[in-house]
Amino acid sequence: MINAIIVDDEINCVDVLRVMLNTSCPYVKIIGTAHDVDEAYELISTKKPDLVYLDIELISGTAFDLLQKFKEITFDIIFTTAYNHYALKAIKFNCLQYILKPIDREELVEATKRYKDKSTSNFDKEINSLFENFMKSQSTSSTRIALPTIDGFEFIEINEITKLEADGVYTWIYIIGKEKPIICTKILKHFDELLSDLQFVRVHRKYIININHIKKYYKGDGGYVVLEDGNKVEISRRRKDDFLNSLNKL
Repeated sequence: MINAIIVDDEINCVDVLRVMLNTSCPYVKIIGTAHDVDEAYELISTKKPDLVYLDIELISGTAFDLLQKFKEITFDIIFTTAYNHYALKAIKFNCLQYILKPIDREELVEATKRYKDKSTSNFDKEINSLFENFMKSQSTSSTRIALPTIDGFEFIEINEITKLEADGVYTWIYIIGKEKPIICTKILKHFDELLSDLQFVRVHRKYIININHIKKYYKGDGGYVVLEDGNKVEISRRRKDDFLNSLNKL
């Protein structure tokens, strides 16, 4: 049995979430609910739950204000949110679980099951990286990202990534100064959605590149680029305009 707490400043959201969990996740026991930062801190400290369903925006602050009150976070979190684009982006960067409001039953079950089935956790690193990212501007090149691998996660600075290459259900991430890429257990589309509003552009069905690491661009049918590490990357014809538009924004 998973002992869980719901933290949300909207009572109707608490009620909906409780009903969904009772009917669809019978292995989850709700041991308390809270509506603001101070109340949530006291409840979590007293009840010591396994899992907290945590709204990002609360009346008296944010989920991050709450988490920073704890010297050590001994519980896992599934974030719930209806907005705040950057907070959601920060959560995605760190591979933390979230559910968008209005809450969908299938998404709730899937997120809860992922927590139930997981065998290992890097939660301390994930949360520390989340705090670091949340304090920075979204567009900064020094934002950190958690890369899921077969063994766990690798945490790196985004500006260290030179290119990403699709390999079936995996993605190879090339890093400055590393001879071998990091093999991630996410498809390239995942990173395309995650990094598209930063300094990355999809230039081919197989490649995403960091435009800050382009050394030279050679024109042609689609053309190709040479990165600072010497690697050549082909630009597909249908993605050429997007690529050139990205260069014009530099």
